Parts: sequence; C-alpha cells; structure tokens
Amino acid sequence: MAGAPLIPFVPYAGDATPGSVDRAIKALERVESRPLHAELLAALETFSKNVFKDVDWAARMPEELIMESTIYQRGVKQGVKQGVKQG
Repeated sequence: MAGAPLIPFVPYAGDATPGSVDRAIKALERVESRPLHAELLAALETFSKNVFKDVDWAARMPEELIMESTIYQRGVKQGVKQGVKQG
C-alpha cells in the first residue's frame, strides 16, 4: 500500500473528524507487513489522541498489534527502568 506511511497523519488534516480516523484504521488493515502495520497503527493512535482527546482510540484499535510496535516496546522498557530505580 503505497500511501500507508502517511495515514497516521490523518488526524492533522484540516477537515479531519473521528470518522476520518476510523477510516484510516480500516485502511491500515490492508498493509501486508505486520511490523509496518503495528508501527503505523501506534503512530495513528498517538496522533489521534493529540487531536481528538475525548475519544478512546485504544479501544478502537487491536491492542495486540499496538503492543508489537517499537513505540509501545520503548514505553514498556522505560517503565521497567523506572520501576527498577524506584525499587
């Protein structure tokens, strides 16, 4: 899917709505590479939360896929480091 890397930016389009993001989530389902799908979905979730703060985007996206993203994995590692430091 040629335009897939741009899909996470949908929330920042001038006329974006939560429905636009829902369509973007669906469009990402066509990405054949699971790792790429995970990264793009995680980015879309992050950007969507910044624009549409009152929507629970995590509930609309497959959690198991987001958990595979490097964005999520980095957050987990940082949380573990914090926990170790705090004892």
